[in-house]
Amino acid sequence: AVPNRALQFAVPAFILLSAFLNMRGLLRGNPLRDYFRKRALRALWPYLLWTLIALLIQYRFALWNADPDKLVTAFTWGKGYYHLYFLFVVLQLYLLLPLCAPWFRTRPSLSATLLVTAVVTAVVYLLNRWFLHMRYPGSVIFWYVPSVMMGIWLASHSDRLEAVREQARLW
Repeated sequence: AVPNRALQFAVPAFILLSAFLNMRGLLRGNPLRDYFRKRALRALWPYLLWTLIALLIQYRFALWNADPDKLVTAFTWGKGYYHLYFLFVVLQLYLLLPLCAPWFRTRPSLSATLLVTAVVTAVVYLLNRWFLHMRYPGSVIFWYVPSVMMGIWLASHSDRLEAVREQARLW
């Protein structure tokens, strides 16, 4: 239980770093066609392949009885195998980043980013609580809004990361 609780930062940290590194390329003006092609090669086909392999192994060893609902859940929620949801969340991140890029090209302030982060996080939480009732909220990128927004904000200010670090150190 102790290592489990101590390592809970891993997924948000992974998403923050993924947002940071991928947004830097987008903010440099790389063509979207190249962006999506590279991401499909790096994450989409491995996600599909490993999900299929995991399902075949489960079927072979009678851990799964070819239930169509399980098949749909495996591919649409990243539930083919326990850790495959990471790839599913990253695929969603890849789709979300180009939508965020125009605002972050303006290099918003940290306070504006934190305000938007708080509002979007609250809206996502309330929508899920009152209306959506997602079965697997951890498999949806919107559950990680703070990590995504901070990663993108850092990418938009990557030319002055040393100054940002010094500023944060004072806090």
